[in-house]
Amino acid sequence: MTIDHAAKVYRTARTAMMLLGADDKILSTYKVLLKEDLASSTAVTEPNACGQSRVKLSWIWQTMSHSNNPEFLTEMLWVDWLHTKSRHDCWKEEKVLLKSELSWMMNYFTHNVNT
Repeated sequence: MTIDHAAKVYRTARTAMMLLGADDKILSTYKVLLKEDLASSTAVTEPNACGQSRVKLSWIWQTMSHSNNPEFLTEMLWVDWLHTKSRHDCWKEEKVLLKSELSWMMNYFTHNVNT
């Protein structure tokens, strides 16, 4: 499921809650989802970028029932960070491998042309 699809599902569900007469407490928990709420952080891919210390997490991360437990939130964010870093490292490794494969292929063809 893409982020855009998940956002569409969320917005549809929130609209349905409103139509069904959800009270203000529920609607304050499940706020209107804005485009900037879906923005991803570059903290993993650019850990030393200017302004990283001022990055504010979207309200989405604090709506869970465990949001009163700071240890749970910290652990959840740590797991998400590790997952994102893992994906970043895999793509970084893939880039190195592709460059090596290109070099090997060029050497192979150069060798075969000369023989």
